Amino acid sequence: IRALKLRVDDYLLKPFDGPTFLASLQRALRLRQLERPGDASLFSTQDNLLSILSTVLKCPSLVKDRAASAAAQASSVGFSPPRVRQVYLASLVYDVEPTVLADTAGLSRLALLVNQAQRAEEIGDDKLSPEARLVWRACRDSSHSNDGHSNPPFWNNSWVGVENLFRLAQKHRLVGRFDSAQTLYREVLNQPDCYPELEAEVRLEELQLLLELDREAEVVSRGEKLRSLIVEHELGLLGARLSLLLARVSRRPEEELKEARRVFAQWEEHEEIACCDLLLAAAGVDEALSAWKDSPYFWESQGRYPQESSRLLGERPGAVTVVLEKPYRIALLGPLQVSFQGELLKDAVWKSKKDRLLFSFLSANFPRVVTEEELLDQFWPQGGERARHSLHNSISQIRRCLRREPVEGGDIVRRVKDGYTLGSLVETDLCLVTRKIKEGRAALADQTPRQALQLLQDARRLFRGDFLEGDYQEWTFLFREKAVSLQLDCLSELGHYFQSRKKWRQALSCWQEILRLDPLNDDAYRSCFEAHGALGERAAGVKLFQSAREAYEEELGVPVPPDFEDFLSQI
Repeated sequence: IRALKLRVDDYLLKPFDGPTFLASLQRALRLRQLERPGDASLFSTQDNLLSILSTVLKCPSLVKDRAASAAAQASSVGFSPPRVRQVYLASLVYDVEPTVLADTAGLSRLALLVNQAQRAEEIGDDKLSPEARLVWRACRDSSHSNDGHSNPPFWNNSWVGVENLFRLAQKHRLVGRFDSAQTLYREVLNQPDCYPELEAEVRLEELQLLLELDREAEVVSRGEKLRSLIVEHELGLLGARLSLLLARVSRRPEEELKEARRVFAQWEEHEEIACCDLLLAAAGVDEALSAWKDSPYFWESQGRYPQESSRLLGERPGAVTVVLEKPYRIALLGPLQVSFQGELLKDAVWKSKKDRLLFSFLSANFPRVVTEEELLDQFWPQGGERARHSLHNSISQIRRCLRREPVEGGDIVRRVKDGYTLGSLVETDLCLVTRKIKEGRAALADQTPRQALQLLQDARRLFRGDFLEGDYQEWTFLFREKAVSLQLDCLSELGHYFQSRKKWRQALSCWQEILRLDPLNDDAYRSCFEAHGALGERAAGVKLFQSAREAYEEELGVPVPPDFEDFLSQI
């Protein structure tokens, strides 16, 4: 926008490439500098940013592939989305002059990371930060692809970090790699910095894994041991979740289920409340039966406890089935997952990586029709009839891979005029999240808070991780930012909802999640200070203030907003 205001508007009406646009931008800024000679620091920063842009625009595809590879490796060891992006950026600007990065306001953290990676040989591999080690390895391997270097599995290295290991274990379990997940859970528990709450959460996920492996006797014995840890550290919400999990393999005492329901009600987890009502009704609590049947999560709870629901409804077990209106569900908010009628299709269905990426691109753009020319530019930039033939073959291959019988309603990928889109049988989580957040906001405006909460919590559950986690082609980043923006909107609405009802602990969980995604979110910091104040947690408030000061200094080169100290003083 600043460039357009500085008379670069001639490029709006004709095609241009990056370097040409950059040259025009530099001329416009030079003219502005002559008009305002007093703004030396401003123009020094602009010159540095232009130098960085120039380097990136001129970088060959090898550099972009290197950055994508580094980001994929960061994701593969469980790094959070913001850390994955930091690794991607550092790998992209690895060849920029270090002093240019260091002298640019707001890039101090990136400059430090790149400097560490560039000096890896001097510093020593074992003394690098996790991010710098990944950047260095990716850049080294891209220039020495056949020099015999081999990296050990990342999760065996102590620098990966306990929370990254846990995140990685979750990814393996979700895609059905149960042996790898179990090994990683053990690795997390063996780390010296595995604190009690994380230990309880890991052991609970282990029980879920054992349940999926039909090892029910082991679930019961381990579950009772976990109960002792949860009681000792007063982890009420995890205790309630443990009760629901154990109820799938053994009958639970009525008082235990009532306590779990009370905790879920406190956190307004309505799907879990419905499950508790179902189990209580199955145990003979009459008032729970009507509450369960009136719940908006009636069908979801049946799917989780089919035996109990069948007995209550007077049907034989397994008789209750739900036929989905849109049988194909495409999950993009995390690693790509395709399911048909609730059953996850394995990655092995894809005949090539390009087929999977092409389908991901169509899914991300759904319901927009993507033209053939756009698809060719993105995946077969060499062009020509041969490229067009490859595109048609790839579309046919996708249809064959994903076709399931019997299904009426057309192909999963359909041709529309000069392009392609997904068929009427498909629903994507990206579209679903967008719709639920919009409907949730409308419900808040209509003064129907319970319906709003249900919609927003449903949307929150759909965020399984970074958009297309593990795939970091250039086109994914625009959708990645859109997904983060949606997640921030959802969490913000939930945070304000809980805060307005003085449910400080629930509100705090939302605001803290926002700060993990956006460490410069003023509104989230202020709301966290308010929640810590209401809970009487001054030490947590001081720690938050220190984190904010570091983030603003490193990312923007400025102090925190003045009112942050006022908020802190009131705790």
